[in-house]
Amino acid sequence: MQYNLYSFGKKTGGTVSKTMELVDKNLEFLADLDAGLDFYDVADITDAYQCAAHCKGSTRPKCENGGFIDHNCKCFCPPGLNRDNCQTVETSLACGDKNPNWPSPYPVGTMCTWLIKAPADMLVKLTVDDLNLPYNSLKRCYHWMEVRYNLIGQLGVKICGTTKGKTWTTTPYGESNLMMLRFDAKFAEDKDAGKGFSISATAASKPTVEDKSMICTFEPPSDGCFFNGDGNWFMGEGKSPSDYGPSTAYHGQFYAYVDGSDGQDHQPAKMTYKVPSTMDYCLSFAYYLSGSDMGDLGIQREDAKYIYELWTEQGDQGDSWKKAKVDIKAEMGNLILIVAKTGSDYTSDIAVDDIVLKEGVC
Repeated sequence: MQYNLYSFGKKTGGTVSKTMELVDKNLEFLADLDAGLDFYDVADITDAYQCAAHCKGSTRPKCENGGFIDHNCKCFCPPGLNRDNCQTVETSLACGDKNPNWPSPYPVGTMCTWLIKAPADMLVKLTVDDLNLPYNSLKRCYHWMEVRYNLIGQLGVKICGTTKGKTWTTTPYGESNLMMLRFDAKFAEDKDAGKGFSISATAASKPTVEDKSMICTFEPPSDGCFFNGDGNWFMGEGKSPSDYGPSTAYHGQFYAYVDGSDGQDHQPAKMTYKVPSTMDYCLSFAYYLSGSDMGDLGIQREDAKYIYELWTEQGDQGDSWKKAKVDIKAEMGNLILIVAKTGSDYTSDIAVDDIVLKEGVC
């Protein structure tokens, strides 16, 4: 479901402009892959449909290194890890704890995997001291080193040729203290081996980031929120007026809700915030959307010309609070809107709580 980064781009002469950009441009190749469901797709589907909810008791395994429990009540491991709890790497016997035979040529046909782990509150920094791996005239690798520094269950950057001094540090988006390194000398077994590579890994401190989040919990003493309501949102405590809204807040004591108890088909209720600067934002929030009628909750961005639908949920989402995150690329003066539309009967109360808007992507 991922479009190419240039899909629908504006053409200027013979050049097409990008319509999407990744935070880390070294990972933009991921958007052009056509490899079916990846590890994290399967993880999200398993979680969303509660496929492993029946796995309980002593038979429920404890998965390590980013693995998760699948519908068979077994650990589903990131590619490159195996065994019952994802604690063992898939690797050739010749690999050991370093590149085979360095600095002499490695045995062709070898495939190695190394999992590098730092303390839980630190990052992993990898440095290439020396690398020599063969490639063709189009700079396509015959043999390569793959560095999974973003998420260990996601394909990483592939390196070949000759280089020294290149570094990668794990990102804070996933298993930030884990890095996976893979070496493939099997893809082109008919090609001569290079020397391989020599690397060093160290633990690195996480950078201190100033928290520029705006938080709305609806709790006293202010009872306020950086979003401005239009008068159709109400403060809730305990049960909402109908028996089909939340019985408690997501956190704390209070929440905001739109009342569907009178059974009338109302105009949408809106909360609005005008962004002060042009940048990427992450909007996270808890929401409650229950009842048999088709209530609708959405996140929109509005500029002087258009309203952009960024996220929506509709209908009965179950008798519990849910969490959502929405990436918003906004320009100064744009409006971010939380829009709730109750249905035509009294079962369609809609509620939100713990709204957080922060700079950067989710």
